[in-house]
Amino acid sequence: EYQLNDSTPTPLLDGIEDICSYFSSIPQGIVSQNARSNILNSLQSNGLAGYFRHVVGYEEVPLIKQKPEPNGLILCLKKLTEMKSGITFYIGDHQTDTHCAVKANQILQKDYPGISILSIGAFYSTHADDTGWQIKPDFTAFYPEDIVKIIGSYQEQV
Repeated sequence: EYQLNDSTPTPLLDGIEDICSYFSSIPQGIVSQNARSNILNSLQSNGLAGYFRHVVGYEEVPLIKQKPEPNGLILCLKKLTEMKSGITFYIGDHQTDTHCAVKANQILQKDYPGISILSIGAFYSTHADDTGWQIKPDFTAFYPEDIVKIIGSYQEQV
């Protein structure tokens, strides 16, 4: 309820629009514990809505299945890829995002062995790192342009 009443603008980090544009040929989605309508409003106000083919907000996943459970991520993956084989990158700035990717991979290995998720810890907005995280991301990005390097090295497999 509080999220839905919060109209505080979300500032766009430098370089984010360039990253979204650079990868515009690759299906992009968002999985968040924020309200879907707030996410869509933020994307719209920052001129990014056209880059994201699917957005999963907290209201689309039961409370007990929120991150770090993989339900939202797998739902988004189904919408974006129709579960075709390939590599998916999951970018997040919280330890729960890395846990979510690991749990999703466990399910995918069993049910969809041709699909894998690689996690990227995004630390460009928090100036933090994964120190103290029990499960480390596959990659870390300290600047938005690190995303280009990481995904670019896999682009033919994506």
